[in-house]
Formats: sequence, structure tokens, C-alpha cells
Amino acid sequence: MAVKYGGKFIDSFLKAFDFLQVHFQMHNEVILLLVKELQKATRTIQTLCSEAKGLKQTTITGKIPATKRSLERFLFRVKALLHASSSGCTFWMGNLKHKDLRGQVVSSQAYVDDQTDGIDEEPEGAVDVDPPVIVSTASGGNSETE
Repeated sequence: MAVKYGGKFIDSFLKAFDFLQVHFQMHNEVILLLVKELQKATRTIQTLCSEAKGLKQTTITGKIPATKRSLERFLFRVKALLHASSSGCTFWMGNLKHKDLRGQVVSSQAYVDDQTDGIDEEPEGAVDVDPPVIVSTASGGNSETE
């Protein structure tokens, strides 16, 4: 349910994106804060999609492509907004670590089952990736986005 409606939640922000673009010059701090907070939701939705695919939950996996398209459209709209503005904002995009629902890094190649919960080392194939995207404004404030 969260996967299905998570994509629709992101789509609702995409519908309002033209409004955000028009008002970005005047209200860039508030809009950047909105994007930063929405980033947390997109990470959670991404994790839910990965977990459902890993567990092969067929009732959910049919809804994942539409949700992923919404997440990708949102990412590119944010990128376009920041590149189009002349407010001194910069955009840098990194890769997400593949995490399970508990927030632990898991292998991107195969789903790690619950039998390895007691192991303290990182799963084989899990590597640290680029740090989160940093959006810096001309006023010196920083916020993360992906």
C-alpha cells in the first residue's frame, strides 16, 4: 500500500512543481527545505520497493515501476529547478546505499535473509557510495537532496 500511494504522493508534488519554479526566486529557502524533507520520504519509498522486490512479493512488485518512475521524475524536476535558477544553488547527485527496512546496508546483488542478522561485518558486495547530494545556497545554508 505504501509503495502504491508513495508514488501518488510524489506525483502530487510533481503537479505543484510549476508553482514552485515560479516562486523559487522569492522563496528559495522554503522550497529547498521542502525538497530536503521530501527526500526522506523518497528514500523510504525506495527502500520499500527494494525490500518488496527482494522478498518477491508479487502483489507489490507490479506497482513498483510506476512508483520508481514518479521518484525519477521528481529527481529530474528538482535537478532542472536548481540548474535553471540563477540563485547560486548547486546540485550534486550520488547513489543510494541498498538498505533493508531496518536501515542496515545489504548486498545489491542478492537479498540478504534474516540468518545474517548477528554478523557485524558488511555484506559482500556492499560498498560505501557517494555521500548525499548537497544543495548549497548563495546565503551559505546547505541542504541534502537526491
